[in-house]
Amino acid sequence: MALHERSEQAIRQSVSRLVAVRWPADHVLLATPCEAERVAGRAERLLGVLGRAHCPGGSCAVDASHLREPAFLCATSTRLIYQGRRQHGIPLRMTSVALAALAIFALLGGGGRPAASAVLGLAAAVACFAAELAQTFGVRSGMLEFERVLEVDRADQRLDGVGRWGTLYRVRISDADDFRLVAAMVEHVDA
Repeated sequence: MALHERSEQAIRQSVSRLVAVRWPADHVLLATPCEAERVAGRAERLLGVLGRAHCPGGSCAVDASHLREPAFLCATSTRLIYQGRRQHGIPLRMTSVALAALAIFALLGGGGRPAASAVLGLAAAVACFAAELAQTFGVRSGMLEFERVLEVDRADQRLDGVGRWGTLYRVRISDADDFRLVAAMVEHVDA
């Protein structure tokens, strides 16, 4: 696994925290590797929020980087949540490490200015927290309620659906057993 990619355990923990905050009565039942595709809906293209705010004016609505991204799909009892494997909070994490190092340097050799060390330490903590938020609510993530799944393609092991903003999601699950579990969960809700 490359340095800029997260493990299944890290993604599961991140999604578990997200679920605990947004849907306290729910929890992650399954996590599986997948390929996720995302095509902006009309509302996202108008607002320019495809992949959150990193696409001003919807410029990446047709960006090929949003197609077939390696991700992990997490299933709860009511929704599917995917997160890309890439870590998008790395620049913020690097900034927080640099600020923490400066805080330590200011504390040890700062010439009697402990306030500078405290300010730098606080800035490092804020940058670290922002990196975690960026990763949890990240740019390469999506959520799809079971009711919004339009097609379960067993031959291609694919789920197609439409998100809240009209975003089209297509998720391919390579593991046949995991696909059958997720498909059964989705189809059980439709019944």
